[in-house]
Formats: sequence, structure tokens, C-alpha cells
Amino acid sequence: MRRIVGGLLAAAFALGALAGSAAGAAPEPSFDPERSVYDPDGILGPATVRTAESVSRAVSRAVGIPLILVARRAPDRQPATATAAHALAVGTALGLSRGLVFALDVEASTCAGQGVFVRFGDVSARELSDAVLEEIVSERVRPVLAACDPDTALIVAVNAISGPLLRAGAALPASSVAPGASAAASRAPAATPQPGGAGASVPAGPPFPEPEDGRYVYDYAGVFGADTLATVQGQIEAIRERTGAEIAVYSQVVEYGITTEEAERHARALMDQWGVGRRGFDDGLVILFDLDPSLVHGQVQLYAGPGFRATFLSNSERQAIFDNDMLPLLRVEDLDGALLIAMARINEKATPEHAATLARARTVNALIGLVGTPLAFALLVGWAALSWVRYGRDPYYLDDPSILMPAPPPDLTAAAGALVMDGASSRHTLTTAMLDLASRDEIAFRPEVRRFARDRLKIEIRKPDTRDPRIGLNRRKPISPAETYALERLAALAESQDGVRIVEPDDLLKFGEHVSTFDDRLE
Repeated sequence: MRRIVGGLLAAAFALGALAGSAAGAAPEPSFDPERSVYDPDGILGPATVRTAESVSRAVSRAVGIPLILVARRAPDRQPATATAAHALAVGTALGLSRGLVFALDVEASTCAGQGVFVRFGDVSARELSDAVLEEIVSERVRPVLAACDPDTALIVAVNAISGPLLRAGAALPASSVAPGASAAASRAPAATPQPGGAGASVPAGPPFPEPEDGRYVYDYAGVFGADTLATVQGQIEAIRERTGAEIAVYSQVVEYGITTEEAERHARALMDQWGVGRRGFDDGLVILFDLDPSLVHGQVQLYAGPGFRATFLSNSERQAIFDNDMLPLLRVEDLDGALLIAMARINEKATPEHAATLARARTVNALIGLVGTPLAFALLVGWAALSWVRYGRDPYYLDDPSILMPAPPPDLTAAAGALVMDGASSRHTLTTAMLDLASRDEIAFRPEVRRFARDRLKIEIRKPDTRDPRIGLNRRKPISPAETYALERLAALAESQDGVRIVEPDDLLKFGEHVSTFDDRLE
């Protein structure tokens, strides 16, 4: 593989030299300790340069692996080998002995071009393999570049590479750092001091001070640099303009020992008090830094409303941003880098297409509420009215003898009572009739126990024992023609066995032919 890459780079040098002489390309940039992003042709917007500069330098400062980003105008249909040669030439011109260079060559139409990562020195860990770098370019950068958006293409590239770069940096010796950054570099103070800090007069919330119109970043702990505050403020404004979603960043000093649950309650209280997120959309996000007096320890919360979770970042995605992107920087006390890389991830997900899905969902909910609720209410009222007409309406005549009857009629049998309760003949009425006949000692149920098979039931046709007072009490009322008919049909199916008349289980199936007649007579 290295031989192939070496051959490609050698060919790239030749192609790059020819392209440079033909197009009159500008010389490669010289080393600038304050820069990680180079855009000599002015292809990128100022906000893109600021964001990419902040994220690349934050990652470089955290892991000691320089990340250089360069964009330029390139000839049409330039091969990837020429772009690779350009990246190699930039790294060489900057004196980069170890690091990673991403070159973005954009054609004049801004709707095509090439993007290539080139490694320098010992940056060859598994996380930064050729397959990983090629996947980032082919799956994430090229589609955006093809959509005529080189700014987003660069942001996507730096966002995509920062995770693997952080993981690779954990396994590599920190022998060099990014140009213009120091592993022990301190945060630059804010140009306009933010309220708060270690001796802040504003106490930790909740409750929180009232927000200012048009301001979305509140550094009451005084831990972020002026560049970071300006970059994040601009990113949130851009996100709100293109999606409508609202984001608030808030830092405060709390007591030692703050827990994750307490920080989550603080973030939820901030969202509720300030109303972060549009009413009806619930598309708000709160990024809360609850820091103890050391200003480097505490809790960080990315708390999202239901609409933001469903549209832009789910719970698992926000947790991944914290675990994979923010936590490595927080561990080295780089709060600026942690906030910047989190905002870069959020900025990548907060697209107008995602916002459109939220708007459609809200429209559907509104239609359901406007149409579905009245329809459901009408159906409920109709059902109640129909039930009243069928079951609850008072009878037309109140002088019917049945209303004044103190007890069931004397000739009402058990099966007839079951029929009245059920409203129609059923298996329940037939079972009740059989039990009534058994209570009168007209029949008896005899189980047939079989080995290795389900037990079956026989019916014995008996001669009632009228001497038993309990049987006499049960027989005090006569049975109806329906029960008499059922008893006659069972008796006709019985066979004598040792002087006992038995209806075998198989013969009981024949009794089913007479059930409909039993029902008619009972009704």
C-alpha cells in the first residue's frame, strides 16, 4: 500500500508542477504560528474560517497532532493526485514533520473539486488509516462539495476528522504540537469581560438572571476566550436563521461535588425559565457548564427539548458528542475546545432539511388536533347517545307489571334466568340447564380417567332420590319444556352399563344436533 501511495504522490508532484505552471498558482503559504486554516483565494466565508480555525486548533492542542486546513481555487477536472501533491507541498512549506493536512481544491463553479487528507510523520494509527480518511472524503465531503457548498464541506471535514484524530492522539507520543499552539497554552481573556467568574456577583442558578435580547452565550464563570464566545455566538445565530431552533450556552460557578442529576435539573430549569425553543416546536438546546471553584471540574449538560431531540440530535447522539468529542478536551482542561467542537457537531446536524421535518410534524399534529379532536368528540357523543337509546332510556309505559314485580316469576328456571341476563341463547344457557338437571338428580357427571390422554366426561341418567331433602328442595319448582327436551334427548343416547345408564363422551357429540331446538324452546 505504501508503495502505491508513494507512486501516486510522485505522479502528483509532476501533475502539480504542470498545473501550477499552467495556471499560475500562487506560492504555498509560509508558516504562521497563529493559523491553522489557509485560504489564499478567499473561497471560504469569515465565519467558516473562524469555526474551522477554532476546532482544528482545539483538537491539535488537546492531542499534540497538528491539523492544517487549506483551500484554493483549482483547474477544472483536476485529479485527486494533484490535490494530494498540493497538500504535501503545503505541509512541506510549513515545515510540518508530524501532523495531518486536509487540502480542498475547488473548481471555479464551486460545484466540484477534490478533497484529500495527507499524513506526515508517525500519524498512521488505526484511527487514521487510509480507509478512514478516504471514507470521510468520499461519504461526507464530496457530496457537500457537489452541492456547491465549499464552506460546509470544510466544516464537515474538520468535524469528521476530529474524532479519529483525538483517538489517534491518545496512542501517540506528544512530540510536536500544532503551529501557533502550545500544549500548555492558556485561554485568551475575553475582549469584553463576561459577567461572572470565580468571584462572580451573580449567584449560581436556578433562578437565573434574565437573558438579553439577541445574546445566546453567557459565560458567568469567565472560562471562555473572546474568540470562542464570538464564534459560538455566530454559529448559534446562523443555526437559528436557517432552522429556527434556539440554543443557549451558559457557564456558572457552583459548589464542589455537583452531580450529573443536579446539573440536568439546572439545565432544565434554565430552559424553562428562559423559554429556550419555539413554543409548539420545543426545539431548544441548553449547553450548561456547571463548574466548581477550580473552574476546570464540574458537570457539562447538553439538554434538549423534545423537538430538538426528534429533529436534530437524539439522546444517544448528544451523549456521543460528549463522550467522543468533548470529554477528551475537558480532561486536558481545554474548555474552549470542548465547547467549539460540540458546537461544530451541532452545527453539522442543524440543517434546513432536518428543520423541515419538524415543521411537517407540527403541521400534522395541528391537523390532527383541528380535525381529529372534533371528530373524536362527535363519535364519543354519538356512541353515548346510541347507548342511551338502546339501554338507558326509560320505558314508554311505567305501569307494566314487570316493573312492580318483587321477585322473579315462579316459573323462571335457571336456564331462563341465564337467557335473560345474556340477552340471547348461548353455551352459558345450555351449561346452566345441565347444572340445574344435575341439582335435581336427573343426571350426574362422571369423569373418565385415561392414562397418557386427556380425561373425558360421561353423563349418567339417574332416577332422582326424592328422599334426600336437598334434592327435594331443588325439585320444588318444575322445569320448563326446554330442560325436559334436553333430558329426553340425553336419555335416548344413554346405554345401560352394569345397570347404570351412561351417555359416552363420543355420543355426547350427537346431542349437539338438538341444541338449536333446546334454544328455541327456551326462548
